[in-house]
Amino acid sequence: MKKRTRIGAMLAGMVCGICLAIAPVTGVFAKANSAEEYEQASSAELFAGTKAVKLDADKIGETSSYNDMVYVPEKNGMFFLHTIGEEVYDNSKQYEIVFYDMTNETYTTVYTSRYYIEDAYMNEDAVYFATTDYKRNTDASSDSYSYACQVEIDSYNFKTGAEKQQNFDTFNVNGYWANLISALGVDGAGRYYIATHEDELYLFSPDGKLLSQKGGAEDIYEFLGFDQTNGNFYYLGQENWRYWGFDHSMASLKAGKVNRDNSITIKGANMMYLYQFGWFTHKTPVRMLNGRYLATLSTFNGEICALVDSNQYDINDVTESSTSINLIDSSVSVSPINIANKKALKMAFYTADSDYGDDENFDLSSIGPRCVLNGSGTSLIVKTDKKVLTEYDIAANKEKIRVQTTYPIYTFFMDKNNNCIVIEKKNSNYYLETFDWTYPTSFNVNAPANMKVGESGTVACSTNGGFSLDYSYKSSDPKVVSVDQKGNLNAWKKGTAKITISASPINVKKTITIKVTDSTLSKRKTAYRSTGAVGTVSATMHRSINSGYTYGDVQTAYLNARADGTFERVEYIRGYVVREIYDSSYRLKSRKKIKCELPLFGGYYSGEKYNYLVFGQSNPKERKSKEVIRVVKYDKNWKRLKACSIKGANTYTPFDAGGLSMTETAGKLYIHTCHKMFKSSDGYHHQANCTFVVKENSMKLVDSYYDVMNLSVGYVSHSFAQQIATDGTYIYRADLGDAYPRGIALTATEVSKKVGEPSMYGTVISIPGYEGNNYTGYTLNDLKLGDNNYILTGTGIKSEKTSVTNVYINAGSKTKLQNDATWITNYTAKDKITVMNPKLVKISGSQFLLLWEEKNTKKNTYTTKMVLLDEAGNKASAICASPLALAMCEPVVTKSGMVVWYVTNNGSPVFVEINPYQLSKVQTKSKRVKTFKKDNTLSFDNTVKTGYRKGDVVIKNKMIYKITSSKTVAFGGVTSNSVTTLSIPKTVKLGKKTYQVTAIASRACVNRTKLKKVTIGANVTKIGSYAFSGCKNLKTVTIKSKKLKASSVGSKAFTKIQAKATIKVPKGKKTVYKKFLLKKGITKKMKIK
Repeated sequence: MKKRTRIGAMLAGMVCGICLAIAPVTGVFAKANSAEEYEQASSAELFAGTKAVKLDADKIGETSSYNDMVYVPEKNGMFFLHTIGEEVYDNSKQYEIVFYDMTNETYTTVYTSRYYIEDAYMNEDAVYFATTDYKRNTDASSDSYSYACQVEIDSYNFKTGAEKQQNFDTFNVNGYWANLISALGVDGAGRYYIATHEDELYLFSPDGKLLSQKGGAEDIYEFLGFDQTNGNFYYLGQENWRYWGFDHSMASLKAGKVNRDNSITIKGANMMYLYQFGWFTHKTPVRMLNGRYLATLSTFNGEICALVDSNQYDINDVTESSTSINLIDSSVSVSPINIANKKALKMAFYTADSDYGDDENFDLSSIGPRCVLNGSGTSLIVKTDKKVLTEYDIAANKEKIRVQTTYPIYTFFMDKNNNCIVIEKKNSNYYLETFDWTYPTSFNVNAPANMKVGESGTVACSTNGGFSLDYSYKSSDPKVVSVDQKGNLNAWKKGTAKITISASPINVKKTITIKVTDSTLSKRKTAYRSTGAVGTVSATMHRSINSGYTYGDVQTAYLNARADGTFERVEYIRGYVVREIYDSSYRLKSRKKIKCELPLFGGYYSGEKYNYLVFGQSNPKERKSKEVIRVVKYDKNWKRLKACSIKGANTYTPFDAGGLSMTETAGKLYIHTCHKMFKSSDGYHHQANCTFVVKENSMKLVDSYYDVMNLSVGYVSHSFAQQIATDGTYIYRADLGDAYPRGIALTATEVSKKVGEPSMYGTVISIPGYEGNNYTGYTLNDLKLGDNNYILTGTGIKSEKTSVTNVYINAGSKTKLQNDATWITNYTAKDKITVMNPKLVKISGSQFLLLWEEKNTKKNTYTTKMVLLDEAGNKASAICASPLALAMCEPVVTKSGMVVWYVTNNGSPVFVEINPYQLSKVQTKSKRVKTFKKDNTLSFDNTVKTGYRKGDVVIKNKMIYKITSSKTVAFGGVTSNSVTTLSIPKTVKLGKKTYQVTAIASRACVNRTKLKKVTIGANVTKIGSYAFSGCKNLKTVTIKSKKLKASSVGSKAFTKIQAKATIKVPKGKKTVYKKFLLKKGITKKMKIK
């Protein structure tokens, strides 16, 4: 078998890398840096390091083919090793060593190697350069010949400056090699390891004597560490990873052992995939620390680093992907290192990737496994973000302190005196910064002493030395003031709470007291209102985008709280999009009916400047040229402006078995939805998610992803629910998957990148059951973003053994996804409760209101539950109950802070308004509400028909009419507050048909303060409650109808009108009408004639 050189292997890997658009998806992966999170949290702290000193990039070897470096505390300086001159072949390298004196900030070239260096090896003590020479030996008797190889190794000692040349015993080889040596290494005993491209490994004594030789030593490309305790050695080898039918050449961590008799054992099995050759290459991803701990970094497997105690590792232990590990500060995942001995696997953690440029492209030139041991060897210093170093206690697996650097971290070192030397890089510039890694003895606290209900704040802790400690926080009363583990405060109700801050690394505690007083909202007298309005009839009560059994659906009802205090209702009803504007008292002001441009309704989004509707149609012939989705842009008055036509897009049917969600940022509209795809090779039309990005000004499609892949590009199949949100930095997409993956999937993609290039992705909640079973038992109802966290919510089953659903949330940092569900409810089968329709309302950047419905399946009744949450998902109030039903539309928050939604029950909308900081009062005062007791939604006829039908609302001459039958209408009010004279007619012609006006709706003219004169038509038989209540200037009411009865006039129909008003009634009706009108708001001071 022909051997490849290292260069050849890398080139082959690059070719293979082109076909690797797939990565294995287990657990949660983070590929983006999040130092900004730490920068914001630590903005008040001083840097602990000295001023970063700029280095000479040429001395470091920035432009050379190879560069490395080491810090030598005895010399108080850095040694930079790099190649010089032109390199024609692998064995034609020449090296230079430059010493940087950190005291004087000077550079000195201390060593230049000979030419034709075949391989080099560097450790913390010295650097070694190997050359080879060959002698041909001819055997005249047999007319044959052989080759003898002579190896010479030159070395330079960093501490003493001593140079040495070592000759070695010759050994026979099969031919004259241009680059025989594949890897060179030197262990702590001074023994030399020489691996060759003839699959031989030679072990030599410090004085060059051959100790042993091992055949079959394939693919040894680099020695990574030596353990003198047990003789283990580790090397970088090659392993084939076959995925989706393709071969991928992987850099693999492998192990061998030198036995007591100097014989060599090579296991040769894959311990860990480090990177794909030519794809995620990283220099020196594995290092032996203090001769004991093997630090192993996989840039292929989610930037996870594992710390292995080599002293306890048996090279025969290569159990494939067997170990479940707890990632520090993150989640449970499958270990990237294939060992079963959990005692040997000391800890695992995410590291930050290499990112040094303003364009945020990967810079793969960094050195090392991104971690070092502290001086005592008990803690690990880790690069956790691009400008953050964090210390973890190895035994406790817990964070201790962290510090922020000036520039992104390139590599770093720690000496036994706990001096941390950091080489930093920004673009092509290098810097050196030093830190005295000494713990502070105390810390300072800065926090508000007083807060108002609804306010947020921060406990800002700092140390004089600038180190950021690992603090923990606890509130004496979280229902008054809660505090999360980042020190974020939230005030929930009036009272006093003490916050205890503990800095466990230095064993210091401090306590502060915070007093909370009422805000305008929390002391508001109104806890809730339920207001019936005149509007288009529909059936949204108890309806949701996802049932939890199998498939999802698009959202059809929306509500916006507008800046002027009015409300906009947008709803897909009977084949049209209906838009209605209601004033702050929930009185209808205007109505518009928008025709759907394609047969399928996808969704609506209210942007900052424009409104958007999405429509779709099936593509049964699978034509790439056929329009399958149309995104239509309107101005805020619903004038059509432009549209984006999306054609083909691997779409057989859009919006199939799922929903659609939209968001916008930086002038782009993001649409996350689903589709049934073109027929695959197995003959099926599979369903999956898809994402489209539209440039808002031109309405051109600028990005999309609708191919088949896996979660590493955001692909989920099947996807039965979709959510999308943005904070302007990342686009977050969530999906409910039943197979690939089976769980709640979440991705975060930088706004500057393609949607198929997520920076973070993972299955944040795994769903029990087998892949592809459409029944998941889960819903995905909401995704909201706080200042620091994301929160997902829905309903789900806790195990495959039950069908009982409970409400869950999944909350995590926006820069580090969190695994597993937090259960808000805990029902079992005996409770006879089905939870449904969760709604997550963002009250502020760190305060949320969670609502959901519970159906008692024994009593067939519904109850709405409510609880306050902080952005970490912690409950900040008791769970309260109310009969105020939820519906399809998402609740909105008004400028005053009230939470509003509307409900339709085969009738006009009823607007519900609650005070989020008075949930206990909402529970008490609304408990007798019967508005939503009977569910009439199933009787709603949603079929598309021409002409007016029962429930339709028509506005004519600023007067609102609601169709009540084929022959009658009810007067619903006026659209303007400037009306002074109102005449409710006997009949009205709507379209081509004349209707009798037989009723006046409840609250039809409530609080119309400019109204002075009203005439009620002769056909009116019913006047609703509060119909003219609050019309304080109404002084003349003329009633022409003779058909009114006490039972047909609602309570308080005329309360609070002009004190001396005159009521004119039909002849012969004065006595009868006066008797019941006096009970409907008419007073004795008013004249009835």
